Amino acid sequence: ITFNIIFLLSGVTVLGVGIWVKVDKNVVNMQNLVQFDTGDKSLETASWILIGFGSFVLLISALGFFAACTQKKFFIALYIVFLAIIFIGEFAGGITAAVFKGKIDDELPKILTDSFKKYKPGNDLLAKAWDYMQVWLKCCGSTGPKDY
Repeated sequence: ITFNIIFLLSGVTVLGVGIWVKVDKNVVNMQNLVQFDTGDKSLETASWILIGFGSFVLLISALGFFAACTQKKFFIALYIVFLAIIFIGEFAGGITAAVFKGKIDDELPKILTDSFKKYKPGNDLLAKAWDYMQVWLKCCGSTGPKDY
């Protein structure tokens, strides 16, 4: 049961991070900047995956508590199978994050620079996103004041 409590807490954490990425204004504005130029919805997709995975972990944790209380072999076996599936999913997610980290590090500065070239003060989504990002980061442009 101790393992399952830790498992439950990890599910709550993953679900919480997914919801945070979905609602945090800073992250949403960063996604708007990237999505405006490239149409890339990776961050939004990642948040939905985290929400789904966290919810799945919570359900499996509930199954684990049920299996421990009833001590029926079928439910214990089902719980073990789902634990294996979750382990494989976490492993695949870690590999995917490692593979795409380099791509993000390489491409994000260029995407932001290209996006900033289209910046014009006003009410459109791009201007609002850039204005917010500049206030949040306490700086200007995509690389600094020289962008102006």
